[in-house]
Amino acid sequence: MKTNRKTAKILTLVMALSMLTSSIAFAGGRVTKEETVYVNLSSKGEVIDTTSSIWLHSDSILEKVEDNTTLKEVISVKGDEVPTSQQGKLIWQSDKKDIYYQGKTDKELPIKIEIKYFLDGKLVEPENIVGKSGDIRITIDIENRDKRGTIYAPYMIAAAVDLPMDKFTDVKINTGKIVSDGSNQIITFVSLPGLKESLGVEKNIVDLTNGLEIKAVVKDFEMKPIAFTATSEIPEINGLDDAKNLDELIDGIEKIKEASEKLNEATEKLYDGQVKLDGGIDELINGVNLISQSVDQLGQGFVGLGNGSVEFSSKAMEFSQGAAKAAEGIAKIPESTKALSGGMEELIQGTEGLKNGQDSLTQGLDKSLKALEQIKAGKEKEGKAVGLLLKGVEGLETIAKGIGKIPGADGLAEKMLEGLGQQKVALQELKKSSSELLTALTQVEEGLKEAEGASAQLATGIESINQGQRKIGSGLNELATGTEGLKEASSQLIEGSKGLQQGAGQLKENALKAKEGSDSFVEGSQRLAIEGQKLKEGSKQLVEGTKELNEGMNQFHNEGIAKMTDEVNNNDLDITKVLENKDQLVNLSKNNKSFTGISEDMDGNLKFIMKTEGIKGEEKKQKLEIKTDVEEQKGFISWLRRIFKK
Repeated sequence: MKTNRKTAKILTLVMALSMLTSSIAFAGGRVTKEETVYVNLSSKGEVIDTTSSIWLHSDSILEKVEDNTTLKEVISVKGDEVPTSQQGKLIWQSDKKDIYYQGKTDKELPIKIEIKYFLDGKLVEPENIVGKSGDIRITIDIENRDKRGTIYAPYMIAAAVDLPMDKFTDVKINTGKIVSDGSNQIITFVSLPGLKESLGVEKNIVDLTNGLEIKAVVKDFEMKPIAFTATSEIPEINGLDDAKNLDELIDGIEKIKEASEKLNEATEKLYDGQVKLDGGIDELINGVNLISQSVDQLGQGFVGLGNGSVEFSSKAMEFSQGAAKAAEGIAKIPESTKALSGGMEELIQGTEGLKNGQDSLTQGLDKSLKALEQIKAGKEKEGKAVGLLLKGVEGLETIAKGIGKIPGADGLAEKMLEGLGQQKVALQELKKSSSELLTALTQVEEGLKEAEGASAQLATGIESINQGQRKIGSGLNELATGTEGLKEASSQLIEGSKGLQQGAGQLKENALKAKEGSDSFVEGSQRLAIEGQKLKEGSKQLVEGTKELNEGMNQFHNEGIAKMTDEVNNNDLDITKVLENKDQLVNLSKNNKSFTGISEDMDGNLKFIMKTEGIKGEEKKQKLEIKTDVEEQKGFISWLRRIFKK
């Protein structure tokens, strides 16, 4: 049966992808044999020695187990069981569910690995170029030597090459992937040797390369060991058992193509989204930087506030001290006002006595007028002097009234007392007038008349002064009463100044704390800006990674899935033969359960772990670590990941 469009999709996608997702299951109650073959290789891939590690396991107690094997130098590990050998079998007796043992074998491996090294275009021995620099090229070729008739037993081989970044730069590969951790470049490569030949497909239909080529610039050449793992697992593929199901399989492959297209679109959206995210992170960083600058300004403001608060606190303390002194002065005002009121009261009494005397003087002058007619002229002069005194007293009255209106004018009030006392001096002037009267008897009478009139006017004036003095006394009494409240006000002033001083101290303390908090905030915002920059750098790397993923997915879809579809359209294949070969591959995979032998009643699983020597001059050869605690694996990929973590 011939077809020219869909068959290759079955071969290239379903067969290859199924191997990548395979897992193996064992029937309950049966003994299973897990065999892991550890192989030490030279730097060129030549076999040095081979050790096989076996794990016999059952869900129930093993008791007696007969195990077919060609292993030599068998030793038990993780147990004290000692087997007996009989006709190519090892017979075990155990009361456990697990038996672990190892042995040596010189059997030819089903996989041949050949590694070549070229420096500056020339084929070289790796040991001869240790420490040298130049353009290095390394080729790794994998050959399947396990041919069963016209079919090769299927194996999946994964390789890992570790190239330190301080020695290898500008690394390029023809297939596989490069993963970097910042110090090393790990090249991973998966091969399915013999699969194309077994299926009878042409190279231009499916690109299943069996070789890895590495090109790089090397400095002081050294090589870490190269690790290989291999498995024979290929599960039976549902839907491929009968050529009659071809249409359904073709539909399934079409869905794979559609899924590839959707995945391609998704990676484009992922890249676009990451670019937008990167732009958002740019805005975030700008905002953080702005915050950092604003916080710095805020911190400077807090510094100013703290300094201002300190200065305010100092001024508040000075004001408090001044207020205390002012309060002390205010406290003396009531006593001084009382003393002034007492002096005014004495002055009033003295003025009253003066008025009484003046009245008596007027009466005496009236009596003397008749007797002293002869001194009339002197009396006239006396009247003038008394007139002058009257004018002075009137001036004093005006001044006293003005002084009385000024609160707290105690000094001026004392002077007023002195002025009133000087009235006596004016009376002495009367004496002088009397002496003059002696020289002018003719004027005595007239003087007495004038003196009588002046005396009457003076009495009236003194009465007016006395009334003013009484008003002043009344005002001083009210002033004394009012100043009593100053004591309480001064006490409140002192208390208020103390509160002001205390509040200013707290303000100073809180301002200093605010400044410390501002300093911490500034430092935190600066750290945030630094972390934001790291986030920005990580985002840039992620943008580059998603861009590479998008480009790789586009290449996978355009040059992989789509290209294979185009190639299939121009090729004719014998589908019957291909499916027959497929069935043989599945059967070979199921029966390829052991490398050194297995009993017919056992389930089995086979894998190989191979490792080359490191290339480091005279350093001792590194041998592969042989694990003694084999664990059940959940699929080849899961097992493969754990192997490459070692």
